[in-house]
Amino acid sequence: MTVSIRKAKLRDTKCVSEIHNMWSLKSLEHETSRGFLLSTTEPEKIASNINRDDRIFLVVCHEEAIIGYLIATTETEMINSLVWIKDIKNLITNLHHWHILEMAVLPNFAGKGIGKSLYHELFKVTQGSHLSGYVATSPYRNETSIHFHEKMGFEAVATFHTGEFCGLTNYSSTLYFR
Repeated sequence: MTVSIRKAKLRDTKCVSEIHNMWSLKSLEHETSRGFLLSTTEPEKIASNINRDDRIFLVVCHEEAIIGYLIATTETEMINSLVWIKDIKNLITNLHHWHILEMAVLPNFAGKGIGKSLYHELFKVTQGSHLSGYVATSPYRNETSIHFHEKMGFEAVATFHTGEFCGLTNYSSTLYFR
């Protein structure tokens, strides 16, 4: 299958929002075995991420249709609330770090290497930088994302725990780093 990856444009917001919402916990009704995103989104929120200097926003297309996306940022939110497994805080708070906010692919394209292609493009765009991303572990454990990140060379470096996050109680996640 031939795909192309490009920088997102404002006209992509509705499609990206729809892909995101297909993977939200609310839409999946607790069927999380193929992965999930914590919350739903709106096209306006997606649009607000497109042209920011502190964002990398990529879309992947197949036959001119968007089939997936990835958003990364230089922001380091929640950094002071982490419990470190491996003390690499200085690598996350420097200028050569990108944090992956989210990635999603249309369900009928999942498991076909599209996410891997998006990550490889991100590796090229951020060459010489470190990357990180959170993966939910409680109350739902995103095994698909954990295995994906480990296959892509990421390792668990910190955990985050809170009583409530994105409408979930007793929330925990693991920060993966490469």
